[in-house]
Amino acid sequence: MRIAVCDDEAHIRTQLAGMIAELDEKVETKEYESVQELEAAGEPFDLFFLDIQFPAGDGVELARRIRKEDKTAVIVFITGSREYIYDAFDVGAMQYLVKPIDPEHFRKVYERAKAECEERKKERKVMVRTRWSTNVLDARDILYAESVLKKVLIHTSVQTVEYYGSLGNLEKILGEGFYRIHRGYLVNMAYVTHYGSDFVTVSNGDKLFLSKERYAGFTKAYLQYLQNGGISFA
Repeated sequence: MRIAVCDDEAHIRTQLAGMIAELDEKVETKEYESVQELEAAGEPFDLFFLDIQFPAGDGVELARRIRKEDKTAVIVFITGSREYIYDAFDVGAMQYLVKPIDPEHFRKVYERAKAECEERKKERKVMVRTRWSTNVLDARDILYAESVLKKVLIHTSVQTVEYYGSLGNLEKILGEGFYRIHRGYLVNMAYVTHYGSDFVTVSNGDKLFLSKERYAGFTKAYLQYLQNGGISFA
């Protein structure tokens, strides 16, 4: 596993790199003091520890650029203030570390991040047969699926695949990580960016209807998803 630590404070970089080395001797960790330095390196990483605020540059914008190139990279944000925690929902950050960093909390965050890295590398293929062709999709790329009359429309960031079938059957196939927010919508919780009392917005901007009777169940499942493999507020 390859890890990038990007923070303008040298002692934070040293602390994180040291704690990573104590927890996992087999990983490769590289340190960067700025957004520009990390991007100039042009290297692929499995896990990023990114400061949110830099004297020159924005950690959230950097994460957005990383996410465009790599949908599977795990991103953990570092911040000196809790007020910035909500800035990064739409880039799929899975954890947060608040300065000063507590070693025990870091250990828990690191273990979750490592497990998530391993999980994201696993392929989950879904075969969809249409009238004219057979499509093999990676479940990790599915934003949401919807039911229209007797058809199911599967939406990814690059295409929509339409076929005759049951949304309930697709729900069983996709399993954990997806939630039926309405009889007509099945959403990948990894791509949820906002939700309200009657809607869920996914990362491409599409706004999906959240039924009143499913609201409580969705919010409980989504918060559990964030805590178990998503965002940690501490």
